Amino acid sequence: MAKEISEHELSMIMLSGDMDKAVVSLMIAAGAFALGMDVVMCFTFCGAPFLRDKKKKVGGKDLMGFQREEMIDYPNLTFCGVARFLEEAKNSKIQLFI
Repeated sequence: MAKEISEHELSMIMLSGDMDKAVVSLMIAAGAFALGMDVVMCFTFCGAPFLRDKKKKVGGKDLMGFQREEMIDYPNLTFCGVARFLEEAKNSKIQLFI
């Protein structure tokens, strides 16, 4: 049985690690969350460095020049591919590409 489109879900792709785009996407996500919406954000390879905690240095390179252990510890942070994001996004009422 297919999941119905949720009026209370926002799916967003963060394409860039540029500060202005990151701040806007996080503001939108925070606003949606404050309104009681579920928020799914996908950070592409270019957007993933924005999640890097500059205080953590584990050495070596994995994802775009850093490893998962160097990422900021966010609750519910998961690593997935395009298929998983699309599974979430197809059921979202709002889909954004920033």
